[in-house]
Amino acid sequence: MHNALMTCFILLVFLSCGREDKSVTVAWNGSDKEYLIHMDNVKDTLYPKLSDFAEDFEFIPLETKEECLVNRGEYFVTEKYILFKKRRFGILQFDRSGRFIRTLARYGQGPNEYTRSGWTVDEKSQTLYMAASAKKNYFLRFNLNTGEYLGDLKKAMQGKSTNIEFTPENSLLVNPFAKFKEGENEYYLYEQDLSGELLKTFEAPAGWFNVSSGKNLFVFDGKARYELFDDGSIFTVKKNRLVPFISFDFGVTNTPDRVGYCSMIMEYETNDWVVLEKRSVVKIVDDIIYFESTNYIFDKKEEKVYHQGPIHFDPTHQGIYDGDNKSLSIQGNGIIHFVYQSIDFIDQAKKALEDDDFTEPYRFKLKRVAGLMTENDNPVVVVGRLLVEIK
Repeated sequence: MHNALMTCFILLVFLSCGREDKSVTVAWNGSDKEYLIHMDNVKDTLYPKLSDFAEDFEFIPLETKEECLVNRGEYFVTEKYILFKKRRFGILQFDRSGRFIRTLARYGQGPNEYTRSGWTVDEKSQTLYMAASAKKNYFLRFNLNTGEYLGDLKKAMQGKSTNIEFTPENSLLVNPFAKFKEGENEYYLYEQDLSGELLKTFEAPAGWFNVSSGKNLFVFDGKARYELFDDGSIFTVKKNRLVPFISFDFGVTNTPDRVGYCSMIMEYETNDWVVLEKRSVVKIVDDIIYFESTNYIFDKKEEKVYHQGPIHFDPTHQGIYDGDNKSLSIQGNGIIHFVYQSIDFIDQAKKALEDDDFTEPYRFKLKRVAGLMTENDNPVVVVGRLLVEIK
């Protein structure tokens, strides 16, 4: 009852603020701000530069050898290494100069192998933790410095999961596939230590236990965010509860079974911005759903939402459009990276170097790396670091 009354109170505060033409209305939930974004009121467009929120970029061409050819997959960059999860093969490990070191973990059904999985890294100990969906009772652990398998890490709560994050408190936040019970209560998220002992369970807001769609977990600058895929609502993981952070007003009846249905996905977060992707159903043909994607920037300082124009990617002097943003990743450790296929990198370098407006500090670096590459080489990973404050 208390949770229901609190939810009604917050809603009334939002309504009393009046939408007017604001893209965001704000309510206080105890000591925390809760933001309601009105999508119909987003009018202005922001054309950011990558240098507005990141710096110190380097171009890292991955070594090209038969045993480490890169295709589709997922990257994770640490202070010392570049990890690439190669589809249906395993995790390729490179150093920060791009030199291939080893195949760290193998794709498969064996005890130390994975199929569907998520990963996170403890930078201090250089330990990779993997949540493999087939391993209901344990996580996988690998020493990045030696490649050694460190043994199974017991799960505090048994069950499938692929979404884990290492925290500044030297623990793991775990987002299981389904809710779990502890005594009389039900939860969707828990925290455990590195010996497998349960530290915390996080009580979900009232009404959550009808949720059937996916969920996602992010950690940025020591803060953990938890997102529902139903409508994109984002929560802050705080103490033993999930605190509402961002919710969305799409301005129309928004039910999943009709064309026009919208959902939001949090792409990444910086110190001042939350970058969001809206997916709208444009048509359904033979049960195949066709989406249209649009990107937005929520400026936390201004408390305003913008349409996102192309990001000017300073290191290669180009505009990154919505369709390219999947290659732009901002990690919880403050490292940002963007991946170019070799043929695209060579082409973009040629265009950039022909433009006199493209100057240092990246002109010489780009020219040097592009001059060493062929179109059949492995990709180039462009790696930088988030600024403490956005310019």
